[in-house]
Amino acid sequence: MKSLKTIFLCCIILCMSCSSDDTASTSNNVAIVAVETLGGSNNESGRSIVATNDGGYAVLGYTQSNDGDIIDKQDTSFDLWIIKYNTLNAIEWQKTFGGSGDDRGNSIIQTSDGGY
Repeated sequence: MKSLKTIFLCCIILCMSCSSDDTASTSNNVAIVAVETLGGSNNESGRSIVATNDGGYAVLGYTQSNDGDIIDKQDTSFDLWIIKYNTLNAIEWQKTFGGSGDDRGNSIIQTSDGGY
């Protein structure tokens, strides 16, 4: 059972600009398209979401857990955690990055070669 402090919550929000011309608009329509809870027995935090070239999205966060939904960590230091979703909101892959110290990130982008 996961405690409330250890939940990694992904709330994917699709924002679309409402504009009738080429000028920037300050009003947005927002629709929640998916909500998913992931994590383990320690601390997780979602920090950034980016739309990907294939129509899916990637979420960057960090995790301290090495159990539950986290499948590739050996210790309980904080590590970056990237989760790639497809257009159907299903996880395509996930990966943690880091060493024995604390490793955290705040933002994710997709590069022109398809990396992150």
